[in-house]
Amino acid sequence: MKEEYNLLNGVEIDFSQYKEEEVDEIEKKRMMKKFKKSNKKEVKFRNKAIITAVVALLIAANMSMTKNNENVFGFVDNFKYSISNWLGLKDENNKYTAKIHKTVEEIGTKVAEDQVVPEESKLVLTLNEFFTDNNRVVVNFDINMNKKELDNQCFDLVPDLYVNGEERYKNSIDSFKTVGPMGYSVKLIKKDENSGEEINNVGIEFYVDGLNLTKNENIKLVFSILAIKKGIDEKKFTFDFKYDVSNYKKDCKVVEVNKTININGSTLQIDKVIVAPDRISIEGTENGFSKATSTLDQICSYDIYDQNGQRVGLKLPIGYGAFFHRNGSEITSLKIVPWTYQQIETNNIKVDDGGKTIYIAEDQTIFVDLK
Repeated sequence: MKEEYNLLNGVEIDFSQYKEEEVDEIEKKRMMKKFKKSNKKEVKFRNKAIITAVVALLIAANMSMTKNNENVFGFVDNFKYSISNWLGLKDENNKYTAKIHKTVEEIGTKVAEDQVVPEESKLVLTLNEFFTDNNRVVVNFDINMNKKELDNQCFDLVPDLYVNGEERYKNSIDSFKTVGPMGYSVKLIKKDENSGEEINNVGIEFYVDGLNLTKNENIKLVFSILAIKKGIDEKKFTFDFKYDVSNYKKDCKVVEVNKTININGSTLQIDKVIVAPDRISIEGTENGFSKATSTLDQICSYDIYDQNGQRVGLKLPIGYGAFFHRNGSEITSLKIVPWTYQQIETNNIKVDDGGKTIYIAEDQTIFVDLK
């Protein structure tokens, strides 16, 4: 099964159709604000390579022609101190995450910007939880660093990952040589009013291709770059535990669809829908259903609705790793409704909320029963 980010590897996009925009720091901050929720949770992307990936994915998401500017990209929802809330999982029995709750405390040395002589500093890190679905890796921990420092060093917070003694992901002190975090969130736990010292809860999500974990694998996380930059032996910030991914995989359901929408030569192929405990993925291909593959005189797109007639906002478009978060909801069916700006025989006319007239190809609607 191809993961959503691997699917982007073979995509060829003609960017000559688009105006090249320079992304300055103000624009980056504006993009980050879109990820804020009512609980003041923030998602950060600090590395230039990650910013580039975000922009590319946002362009790809726009190619799905979502009509009312729905949020089509975002990886972190409802983060409230636990990975289950991060993923929107119903995990009352804690069968999807590993609970570690191990604390490491060490004294390191560092040189402040306005000093020459190193000063001692204490670093305390408590690893709370770990989750992976063999592609996404989510780590939750508490740390005695303030939010500003964490924001500036969030790239250093990604740990090295070892499975059964084999290195599967290695962070780098050179941020341009590593993938880095795709999801990042900080939540204040407590603050000493006298010293100003903070303890924050941190969530980090990053991606490692093809882990292929099964049952009771030996996992080791090493916060090497964080330790090195604090003047601490990286081996000191090592956490060993076991993880069983089989419960998550067992609760995933694959629904074969194998249906195609064809509008005047533009095709949208739906291969399968994967219902996971935290999200639903749609695997397929498209030709002519995005700006990358369509002509200017005929742009086709689609909307997706659940069993209650509520429109589903995909985080990525079909053909590029489409998925959406369930957020604990029971999704029993999906309806994929294609439409175009140009009138086609037998189509019904519909006026969009934005005042644009579109034409719905009801005769090519795909129904998917997920029960």
